Amino acid sequence: MISNSLDYALQTVDLTKRYGNNIACDRINLAVRSRTTFGLLGPNGAGKSTLIRILMGITQCDSGQAKILGQQNLRQSDLRKRVGYVP
Repeated sequence: MISNSLDYALQTVDLTKRYGNNIACDRINLAVRSRTTFGLLGPNGAGKSTLIRILMGITQCDSGQAKILGQQNLRQSDLRKRVGYVP
């Protein structure tokens, strides 16, 4: 269950995204505290870009939850003005 606390810059719970038979993100559970530095590392095809697109509200996940700064739907919030993304 995702915390309602703003202590976390981002949180995911069982986040999953599939493209047909390919699983891009498989039940990702992640909690990054506010005011910390965090790196997302992994080999090509590991799902890093997909995870970021889901967090930014560009792509919908198939199941699970994701929040940035306490907001679940970044696409429809004013918070998007505070978060930068350059692909």
